[in-house]
Parts: sequence; structure tokens; C-alpha cells
Amino acid sequence: MGEKKDLVHLLKLIDDPEPSVRRAVDEKLGTYGWELGGTLASLDPRPDPEHLRLIEGRLSADRRVRLRGRWRAWMAEPTGWRKLESALAAIAEYQTGITRPTPLSEHLDRLTAEYQTAYPESSPETLAEFLFRDRLSGAPSGGWRSHHSNLVYVIEEGEGLPLALACVYLLVGARLGLELEGCNFPKHFYARFRRDGVVVLVDGYRKGELIQESEMVRRHPELGDAARVFCRMPTDAEAIVLRALRNVIQSYAREKRKDDRQVFRSWHDELMQSLREAGDVAPIELSPAPAFQTGQLVKHKKNGYRGVIVNLDLTCQADEDWYLSNPTQPDKQQPWYHVLVDGAQVVTYTAENSLEPDDSKAEVRHPLVPYFFEAFEKGRYRRNREPWPGWHTQR
Repeated sequence: MGEKKDLVHLLKLIDDPEPSVRRAVDEKLGTYGWELGGTLASLDPRPDPEHLRLIEGRLSADRRVRLRGRWRAWMAEPTGWRKLESALAAIAEYQTGITRPTPLSEHLDRLTAEYQTAYPESSPETLAEFLFRDRLSGAPSGGWRSHHSNLVYVIEEGEGLPLALACVYLLVGARLGLELEGCNFPKHFYARFRRDGVVVLVDGYRKGELIQESEMVRRHPELGDAARVFCRMPTDAEAIVLRALRNVIQSYAREKRKDDRQVFRSWHDELMQSLREAGDVAPIELSPAPAFQTGQLVKHKKNGYRGVIVNLDLTCQADEDWYLSNPTQPDKQQPWYHVLVDGAQVVTYTAENSLEPDDSKAEVRHPLVPYFFEAFEKGRYRRNREPWPGWHTQR
């Protein structure tokens, strides 16, 4: 790594017109690696913003190469909060570079320490109050920019997208040992915890509002029973990162920053390919093979409704009370299927001997289709990697 004292001299040469001098300066600056931003910030006086922007532009290509290695490193970590933080830190490092040198981990550590001072007893409710009462808020609607997905910017400036705000809450909560989860709801992202068996969502974008599952169902009548599914659906680190990348890609497209958009598109595609190779995105193959597979169109023999299979079990996984309430009580020891019903807001749990193939090749109209499937091709849906939360959420 380069020496701090050498930086003062390098800064004097940063805008030298001689190409050979510029190359030598860039090469020397590159030896500081990830510590360059922090070292520049420690200089007295600190470089002016114009110098920082010039350095940032000159080192952008090298920074992208370094970050690609960092990006691949987080993908190799076990899933969990550490994996999520590592990915979001890489996104922040790309977006802020040397202009905001404090690492994401230090920001999160500071927030955790401040919370513990203010609230000796930790709880999801008081953490929401601490973070969202006056520290963090939603970025103005209609003015969302790419930096509103950058957790370092969000913490320093106090505004961000719903996903970014929820991630700050989740990562601080993980440091406190709180049992929190992400909630990947359509067109919005929440954090989630359970209180006395009741699912509660935390909306950081709206000042940390706490919303019980029953209230979410009431607020979204267009989703019907599907709203309850979204409230309870597991959301792992990879799913959160994919949504964060898509937010950034869309923002860069609006800002007409083609090169930056392409970088994040490559990260997104690389993650998707990794998940496919791991079998997390491909259709589920079970042995012995059931008669139907996820993504297949089916029709109920007796009731006549048609739909698409979103998930399946080799045997009935419903509890005894639910099974006994079923008028026909099909044999449990056969495959059972979760079916998104066409033209309704209903998900049925149906035995294999009650279904037959639907050869209409017509798409299924159901609010959960775009959430669980990524394409419709030749009369069949291609399942994405969103996990199915279980039969009981449909009751």
C-alpha cells in the first residue's frame, strides 16, 4: 500500500497534462487499494471535491475490476446476514468510491452502539422507532436516484428506497440478535418480525409504521389470499440482493448512465446464473416423479377450474384438521399440488388424482403469477427461485 505522505505530492500532479506523468500517478494511486478513500479523508486539509471527482474518474476502470473480485467473493459466503451485508457493501463501494470512505460495517456498528445506549433492552419495535423516527426516511417519491439504494449514502444522508431502509434495519437488528426477516412484497419491501405469533411488518419508508398481517390483507383486496402469502414468504439474502440490483439497474437507466448500468446488469446476470447452476431457479425435479411439475397448466377434474402449479409435495403436508375438513379427502400418499387458479385470487391445495393436464396453452390470470414465474413459453411457465411458504399460509 502507498504511504500517506506521498498522497500530497500525487495530488499536485493529478491534473498534469503529460500522459506519462498521468499514467504514473494513476498507477501509484492504485497501490492504495480500498484504503485510498480513507487515507484521502485523513489528509489535512482534505482534497477539494473537484480533485476527488477527478481521482474517482481516473480510477473508475481499476475500481470496477477490483469490485468484480469483491462481488464474486460475497457469492461464495454462506447465506445469511453476513452474506447480505457483504453484497450491499460491494454495491456501496462501487457507488461511493472515495467520496464517502467510511465502510458500511462501521456505519452499522455506530448505529448499533447508539441504539444500545438509548435502549438498553432491545426489541424490534424500539429499533424501528430509533431508526425511522428522525434518523432515516423515505426518499421523495418520483425523485428516486441510484444512490438511494446505496446504504452508505442512505445512512449518511438519511433517505433511501424502501429496500435500503429495511436492510439497514435488518443488519442492525442482526447485530442485536433480534429475530427479523425481510418481506419481499409486490412494489414495496418491508422488514418483518413476529409478536405473540402474529406477523408484523415494519415500513421504514413510512416512518417505521408497524403493520399486522391482517391489516395488510385488508389494505390489498386486489391480492386476496395472496396478500397473506407475501406477508409470510421467506426471503433470503440472494432474493434481497437481486431486488437491490434491479433497483440500481432501473435507476441508472433513468439517469442514462449506460456504463454503470452495464456493470450492475453483469452482476445481476452472474448471480442469476450462479443460482441456476445451484438448482435454485430451475424447476423442481422430485423422485419418484409426480405426474405434473411446477409451471405446468392443469385443470380440476370435478370443479373445472384451471390454473398453474406453483409448488408440489410428494405427499399431503396439510395438518389433520385441514384434511378432515376436505369433503372428498383424497389419498394422502400421493403428490399434492399448490395451484394458482385462473381468474381468481385463490390458491388451492389439490391431490394429483383430482387434476388433469390443461392443453389450452392460455396464460393464467392470478396476482401471484409474476411473483413466482419468470416467463411463459409454449404453454408452460418457467419457475423462478422464490420459495413457496407452505400450505398453511393459504388458510
